[in-house]
Amino acid sequence: MNSRVFYGVCFSASVFFSCNMPTWGQELSPRSSRLGFATASQQDRENLTWTARIESETDRQTAYLIVAAKVPAGGYLYSLTQPGVSATKIEVATNERFRITGAFRPNKAPRIEGDPESEERAETHIEDIEFHLPIQIAAGIEPEDLAIDVRINAQFCQDDQCMPVNNRILTAKLQKYRIPEGNSGASVPVKF
Repeated sequence: MNSRVFYGVCFSASVFFSCNMPTWGQELSPRSSRLGFATASQQDRENLTWTARIESETDRQTAYLIVAAKVPAGGYLYSLTQPGVSATKIEVATNERFRITGAFRPNKAPRIEGDPESEERAETHIEDIEFHLPIQIAAGIEPEDLAIDVRINAQFCQDDQCMPVNNRILTAKLQKYRIPEGNSGASVPVKF
């Protein structure tokens, strides 16, 4: 069995560090949880959907792993930096084909309700959101051949009801090349 270790991208205030997580073979079913209650699947709760992709710079070594959530109207996800257990957590199955060079960052700042300095604040994303993780593709690896597995744990709320999204597993593959900043032009779609 090809066992890969998940390393969590953990956040505490502005501190980032890696956490050793269970090996790939020890994952939980996407429809169960350690607490024994039902969890949200990919399209539960009014079509909350998750996707993952890789976008590579034209140098073919610098890339971004992007995890996106399509948040339906009236719903929200907690941010990566939400205090407490409600925070969105994204874990990456690492291997020798790439290395992580930074932390996940959202493409939009979360909405903050309450005192920004308080542990009682709520940091939420109320619209579609992407979380970008910079990576370096190993020498000799073609971006088109790279696949990265991610595991998502989050809490999705809608209509005053919240439901955990536990152990949602996605596989990211290359979808397009990015034009480096400062150059004109749009991203180039990958042709297979």
